[in-house]
Amino acid sequence: MYDTLETRLTAAGYRTTKLQLAFDALEFANGNVGNAKAIIAKRGERIHARTWYKAIEARLAHLTAERGYAKQETPKRIALKLTGSGPAEKARQRIEQTIALVTAQALLDAGYSLGVNDGEETTIAKSRDIDAIQAALFTTDADYLFAYEGRIGQQNDAPDAWVRFVYGNDGWDVICDYSSAKVLDTIIGDDTVVQKLIDHATEYGTVPDLHYRSGKIVTV
Repeated sequence: MYDTLETRLTAAGYRTTKLQLAFDALEFANGNVGNAKAIIAKRGERIHARTWYKAIEARLAHLTAERGYAKQETPKRIALKLTGSGPAEKARQRIEQTIALVTAQALLDAGYSLGVNDGEETTIAKSRDIDAIQAALFTTDADYLFAYEGRIGQQNDAPDAWVRFVYGNDGWDVICDYSSAKVLDTIIGDDTVVQKLIDHATEYGTVPDLHYRSGKIVTV
């Protein structure tokens, strides 16, 4: 492989800057940095790490343009409302809020718009903004998460389904009840991401961190 690159460059009469050499080596090695460095070392060259970073960025941009690869987004960690007075209470809140937010995201992924009723009033309705949903949740001891099948802006205010969250117990049992709509079983019932998260919290007493990626809540 190395001789092939040498032959190609020589035949082209190619004299390169170190950045271009790094980029060419990465292209030739199909993005394998170890192989690319070996190619360049065989030429008796040494390239500074900063040059490598620039070359790798250039290769990613090239692949994005040529093959439609999406630029990888760095997930942003979600800040939870941990208002408890001690570590145990905050740990329980972390479990509750993680399960509730993953439930909300699962419903959004299923095509619903969402609303929140805090036991006294519906503070948000027919929203697909997960940030706004999070802001509306966890302000009282219990919430109803309403799910609407219809298009956002429809006049019918009655939710098509609901999930009730009650806070302050063991954490993993935050989903107190949900409506009898059968479709909810496929979203938050057995073998779903929500139930697996509940099972994990029940067994280990903890939950993974939540992050935003591409406007959605994900566990990483």
